[in-house]
Amino acid sequence: MVQHNDTDHADARQGPSKLAESPKPCAVQPTHFHPFRDQQECDLITQTVDYLNHSGFYWGPLEVDEAHARLAKLPLGTFLIRDSMQANVFFTLSYQSPEGPTSVRVLLKDGGFSLAGSKHTFSCLFGL
Repeated sequence: MVQHNDTDHADARQGPSKLAESPKPCAVQPTHFHPFRDQQECDLITQTVDYLNHSGFYWGPLEVDEAHARLAKLPLGTFLIRDSMQANVFFTLSYQSPEGPTSVRVLLKDGGFSLAGSKHTFSCLFGL
């Protein structure tokens, strides 16, 4: 995983950190994410962001080019999770593959998470 310390990305992590620190009604949270379908989805994403903020491999809002540049010279399998720049997707997994840095959308469906193109769904992002 690609780790960082809080001082490196304090500004980039302000939005998601606020979401995790003050779980108020989801409709009023400042975020680039699309509206939640229901309270269960809101709770799942809020809890996931809280876990991610403590994980060491969550970078918050990070452009694909920046993510790939950070991964370019790192060992095979090194990864990071970042906010998706797509409005209908919450997170993206960027990782070092044999072909070089690669990114895949993490989809929220049926109350769980899956990687784009996969048939498997997990109740927790960390199960991926």
